[in-house]
Amino acid sequence: ENVELFYGFGPKLSRLLLRSVVDLKVIKAPKGFDLMELPADVHVVNLGERSGLFKEKPSSSKARTVWTEIALEEGIVPVDLDRALWALGADFCFKKRCLECPVNKWCVKPVVKKKMISYFS
Repeated sequence: ENVELFYGFGPKLSRLLLRSVVDLKVIKAPKGFDLMELPADVHVVNLGERSGLFKEKPSSSKARTVWTEIALEEGIVPVDLDRALWALGADFCFKKRCLECPVNKWCVKPVVKKKMISYFS
């Protein structure tokens, strides 16, 4: 919470910073870290729309809340889900590698509008 006192650090950046310093083992995970809401950067927000979870691009706040609720309902640590969603968004959606994406079968709004293939068929 104190990180948000610095200029330019809101909920998203403070959560990303905390996740990063814990991942790098700079600090131990603080109490409640496993229940912290997702940072929900642009990659995670876009995945919400592309997966069909949202009909249109949601705000970061809305995406953060919904993805966190889904993680908790499924027994997944929200920060762990965030890492996976970020990797998918950054490595596939952002780079327009839809045809190579391991979850393209469920994508309702692909970036590359060609015949989609699936590794899970």
